[in-house]
Amino acid sequence: MVRRALRIRPAAVLLIGLAGCGNGPPQVCSLVMLESSVAADLSGLDVDLRSVDAVLCVEDDCAAPDPWSGDAPPGDTVRRVGPDIPRGDEVQVRIVLTDSGTGAEVYRGSGAVPVEVVEPNGPGCGETPVLPTVTADPDGTLRS
Repeated sequence: MVRRALRIRPAAVLLIGLAGCGNGPPQVCSLVMLESSVAADLSGLDVDLRSVDAVLCVEDDCAAPDPWSGDAPPGDTVRRVGPDIPRGDEVQVRIVLTDSGTGAEVYRGSGAVPVEVVEPNGPGCGETPVLPTVTADPDGTLRS
């Protein structure tokens, strides 16, 4: 009786290995970069945006908005990329506008904003909390 050596091809080992992992096909995560941001539409305010400085806050994380090009923000919206957005159903967002010449406060607004958690790279590939753009009302209310 002649014995033959059993030869397993590498492709077969790979298929067997993949079939044995998890409950389905291997998960593939894309490489989409999504950075949290906060944005405020200031078009409803009687304020010349070319002459004010702004501070945008998400809870206690406050900073100036990202610079814009030209004389005023595009569409009268100021945006800040990369604030720390805590987990939860909603967060407190605030904006303060001051006259860039005198430092006098010209607007202060705040409001509770819902937090949405998205998975930009697919299910199971990491979560990112995001906020909708808020609208600043003249009465000091920020609404989403």
